[in-house]
Amino acid sequence: MKLSKLNIFILFVLFLTSCDKSDSQTPSLNGAYTGTFTMTNNNPLANSVPLSGDVTVTFSKNDYHSTAGINNIPAGGQGTYSLKNNEINFTDTLVRTANYDWSLALSGSYSYTTKSDSLILVKKNGYNSYTYKLKKQ
Repeated sequence: MKLSKLNIFILFVLFLTSCDKSDSQTPSLNGAYTGTFTMTNNNPLANSVPLSGDVTVTFSKNDYHSTAGINNIPAGGQGTYSLKNNEINFTDTLVRTANYDWSLALSGSYSYTTKSDSLILVKKNGYNSYTYKLKKQ
């Protein structure tokens, strides 16, 4: 009888340790993040200088708001977002004028990483790379 109780206990422990909770959990991004936005052109034939500016991105439930920097670097953004695996998709709903580079707006799919209070967003489009390095406030 003791042997069967021991076997049941071992099976129970193995079952509990085999469950992985991290697959079903997505991080909560709610709150304000401040940091820098950088756009770089990695074309070896181009002689370009990275564009950089300060930014604040605020997340609330499924909504986001990103501030625009000086000369629209970055161009800001506002709308909804969704998380899936290691990607975050921003749907910008702002009405915009055509006097700047729209790729500088926080919109579209970015890969993201979180560590402690840091959030890093990266989007690559051809030779261009758009990076937000943010810290939670």
